[in-house]
Amino acid sequence: MGGFGTFMLMAWMPLMIVFWLIVIAVVIWLVVRALNQQKTPTIQYTPPEGSSQPYERGYQPRQKATGPSPKSEEQVLYEQPQAQYPQSQEMPPQR
Repeated sequence: MGGFGTFMLMAWMPLMIVFWLIVIAVVIWLVVRALNQQKTPTIQYTPPEGSSQPYERGYQPRQKATGPSPKSEEQVLYEQPQAQYPQSQEMPPQR
């Protein structure tokens, strides 16, 4: 049934598949390369002159109010919240 023609067809098919895969990979590589070269110009952000000043000085904690305080910081006591939790219940027996 077969012959030399069938053998040649079977020998060339894997080579043609590899050839077309390489061609497709090269085309995709060229398209990606062309798209990467068309970079849009970027506008460099320059903040207003006064906006970077706090960062240049470093972290500065906020100044405390200088008014009379009823209690010093050591004497300030906060009320602790009290939450009502349900009592634990016994689980019914499992079947």
